[in-house]
Amino acid sequence: MAVVFVAAVSCVRITSGDAIRSDFLPPFLGTLQTAPEHAGDLSGHGVKVAMLELAWSRYETAPGDWDVDYERRMVEQFRTLRAAGMQVTLGLGLHYTPGWVRDLPDSRFVDQDGRRSDQVDFTFDRDVRAAADRYLQRVAQAFPAGDFFAVRITSGGRGELLFPAGDSYWAFGPDALDADRVATAVGANPLPDWRPGDDGEDATAVRQWYDWYVGALAETATWQIDLLRSLGFRGYFEILTPGVGVQPEALDRAVAAHLPPGLAGQGVAWLDVYQRLPHDPDIVASVTSTGDGSGGDVGCAPEDRQVPVTSTAVKSWSAARWISRVADEFGLAKVGENPGYTAGSTFRAHYTDRSAGGLMATSLSLARSCGYLGFYWAHDAQLWDGTVDAAEFYGYTSPDAGAPPTALQD
Repeated sequence: MAVVFVAAVSCVRITSGDAIRSDFLPPFLGTLQTAPEHAGDLSGHGVKVAMLELAWSRYETAPGDWDVDYERRMVEQFRTLRAAGMQVTLGLGLHYTPGWVRDLPDSRFVDQDGRRSDQVDFTFDRDVRAAADRYLQRVAQAFPAGDFFAVRITSGGRGELLFPAGDSYWAFGPDALDADRVATAVGANPLPDWRPGDDGEDATAVRQWYDWYVGALAETATWQIDLLRSLGFRGYFEILTPGVGVQPEALDRAVAAHLPPGLAGQGVAWLDVYQRLPHDPDIVASVTSTGDGSGGDVGCAPEDRQVPVTSTAVKSWSAARWISRVADEFGLAKVGENPGYTAGSTFRAHYTDRSAGGLMATSLSLARSCGYLGFYWAHDAQLWDGTVDAAEFYGYTSPDAGAPPTALQD
């Protein structure tokens, strides 16, 4: 029998069974890149979610050449984490792309000026997707796919759902321009002869083009979700989205200016992205920059849901608050993680600050005010190497904390 979990995340449906604990209270706590040797300590103190990240480049060193020793080690790590009483979130590691995939013809994005990206193109390139399909099939065969709590969904080429870095628009490679070659279900570039920044199209056409562009990014996530579901994954799908991105008013200005170089090229119009994703109970918005300083790190308020997503009031909001509002618009649950210690040298003092204004306290405050289902500390290693103290993290949970609920698949 299914039950409805209503405390702060009423959109999340969960199943009854061993995975559900009556003493679970959101947000759950987890760590990223969890070391198996710490699993018992973490779980015993109430940190109930681990993250296991694969690396495709280590797993498949040549087409069909699987490193079975690596596979065996990773499966054993999964078992160790589960035996400690932890739920496990899977990082697919597509962005650790093997060299042989990177060397495939036309495997990179191409921008409006003809520059090739460093990141591999999982959005438009059919051969790249075919290789990724085979890799994910292998993962599903090696691991008990139905036992994962969640899977982290990215663009493939990067560690979050983003087009390549910079201020370009990455939709002008041979695959993106050719309806017979393009991989994405949204089709080929609808304006193949136009380039962002040019005056050749009116604002309506430019907006339609950007809708297609961001739709292609969203479809990259949907492709993975659909495939993983077909392979037996039954957990949540966490859509990794960092920062405030480009909000509606800023996007309108960019469109009116025919999309000049800017952040919109990375596809970070989160309202538009989430609008185009499935709005199912197992789809989760992940704020991967919780506590990044945006919007003064002001948290969510109960009245936020009454603020229209197109309101100018959202311009001053933090990433956690804005993405949470977007998620609420579409009935999605939320999780988050803090920026990692390597985010920048000027950020490190904030990361290690143990006061109420430090990163850990700030991030957990945001997670609670915004009704996150869970929060992951980035990264597990920093809890043990002296950078921050694991005991401080444990202070935000309890040894009696229950494991978080699992997703309900229709």
